[in-house]
Amino acid sequence: MIVWTTAIATLIESVDAEHRELFSHANRFFAAAEAGVPDEELERLIEFMHEYTLHHFRSEEEYFDRLLLTEEDLRRNNKEAHRAFIRDLTEFEQDLKRTDERQLLCREIRQWITNWLLMHISKIDCEMGKVLQSEFPFMHNP
Repeated sequence: MIVWTTAIATLIESVDAEHRELFSHANRFFAAAEAGVPDEELERLIEFMHEYTLHHFRSEEEYFDRLLLTEEDLRRNNKEAHRAFIRDLTEFEQDLKRTDERQLLCREIRQWITNWLLMHISKIDCEMGKVLQSEFPFMHNP
């Protein structure tokens, strides 16, 4: 189970709320994989997580593009990381449809998603949140 904590809070409620929702979708997939649900159900869950992730990335990128005008490198790094995540998630989705080693692949997906989300949020998203807070010190949640 992947757990959202205040240690990875960006201090931007809309972004943090979407991160918590993303963790929830990931945990549903992890639980289903552990329970050995039918392949079609597992594929549906990872596809739903993929769609929600696309929504979150678009939302987050638009938000930061609108408010962090001076942080082009940080915004670009964020977008590049998002594209890489979607590329890799797409590959995992395809592998899941083809594999005979579903349990092993699901463990690999779980480890990858958990590591990626925790590292990305704690490094890039939290940094963007800090910069935003410093640029708008009187706005608790722009």
